[in-house]
Amino acid sequence: MYRKTCVWLFVLCSFLFAMQGEAYGAEGTLTLEKALALAREHNPSLAVAGEQVVQSEADVEKASSAMGPKLQVQASYTRYNEDARNPVFDGTGRPTGGYILEGFENTWRTAVVLTQVLYSGGSLSANRAAARLRTEAQRAREIRTLQGVENGVKRAYYDLQRARAFLVIAEESARLAKEHLAVVEALFRHGAVAKNEVLRVQVDVSNAELLQIQSENAVNVAWKGLSRAVGIALPEKAALPEPEKPLEGVEFPPDPERLALESRQEMRALDFMRQAALESVTAAEGQSKPQIFFEGKYQDVGDGFYPDKEDQWTLSLVAQWTLYDHGEVRSQAKKGRSMVREFLGRMDDLEKQVIHEVATARLNLESALKRTDVARTQVILAEEDYRMALQRYRVQAGTNLDVLDARVALVNAQNKLAASVYDAYTARADFIHALGGGYEER
Repeated sequence: MYRKTCVWLFVLCSFLFAMQGEAYGAEGTLTLEKALALAREHNPSLAVAGEQVVQSEADVEKASSAMGPKLQVQASYTRYNEDARNPVFDGTGRPTGGYILEGFENTWRTAVVLTQVLYSGGSLSANRAAARLRTEAQRAREIRTLQGVENGVKRAYYDLQRARAFLVIAEESARLAKEHLAVVEALFRHGAVAKNEVLRVQVDVSNAELLQIQSENAVNVAWKGLSRAVGIALPEKAALPEPEKPLEGVEFPPDPERLALESRQEMRALDFMRQAALESVTAAEGQSKPQIFFEGKYQDVGDGFYPDKEDQWTLSLVAQWTLYDHGEVRSQAKKGRSMVREFLGRMDDLEKQVIHEVATARLNLESALKRTDVARTQVILAEEDYRMALQRYRVQAGTNLDVLDARVALVNAQNKLAASVYDAYTARADFIHALGGGYEER
């Protein structure tokens, strides 16, 4: 029974491949693996996720730079209404007529300033740690984005294969309808049947042709869906591999829910964001502690831009402690603690969602596998029933209605088998996606 069904599946799509195999011949058959490779290269969602990682890494560099030395070059020019002079007095308090020059009418100031934070209460190191954790969260999101894109490509690919299988079934149904019409017309010419039987089969042929047109449109739409999932336009006449065989021997992990919770990148991303929120609380509280930094300055002030012999340098050690900030630090710490609770709540909700997705995907896969087993037998029985109905009608031992009903039953059985096979492949892809990549396809 299994061998006969596989032969039927092969015959079902073989002549369609001959019709579609030329345009993609230079690049070979568009397999699922090639579609996935094209998506990894061209899907814009992956490019967006990659740039978000780059932005997060830049935030880490920015937070790290705040802990290093800063070297600045300063220059300024100031013009006064006159030179700044102070008179000189003698011992009795009377002016001597002389003066001391304390400034210039045109004043140039140039300086090189070096600053280095020595102690920040832990706020700078906490900011750097928070930025690193947010980067790890973004990397986890990038991985999950890739998994989502790949699952979308798989679903679109199987939708296309399903649509092509339905098209082949529709074409086969039209062929059988025309074969039936030829039998009826031959019987009518010999006066064995009435004209209404010919008309009834002609209507059935028209219905089969309409179904074929609808199936062709479904294939074209499915091509567009696969192109969208991949991220580039695919040739609509590309060669595709033979139809997938029914899934056999599908294995399930012993504890899929636990595996999913350990593997899902969304859970890791939320946990990283929770840790980053904790670091932001530390950074906020560190601002209320003393801030100590060093400053070294080398400068020149004079009536000319270029340095002269009056250059001077200074070394400073500055301690700064904000005693009152009107609640600024307290509000930042409050926000950070609230974010920690928010991420804990989101993780709890995501955990329930993951368990639901895993259970649903597994049930869908098990259902599709069971339907495939039943549909195999149904196709074999429907094929034999149609063959017998047509043969009885040829010898006028059966009715025209028996043949029509048998063909409808055969087409329905073939469609159900094709649908169940690709439903199983789609359900398996969803199950693997729900597990978060922690389970290999078999």
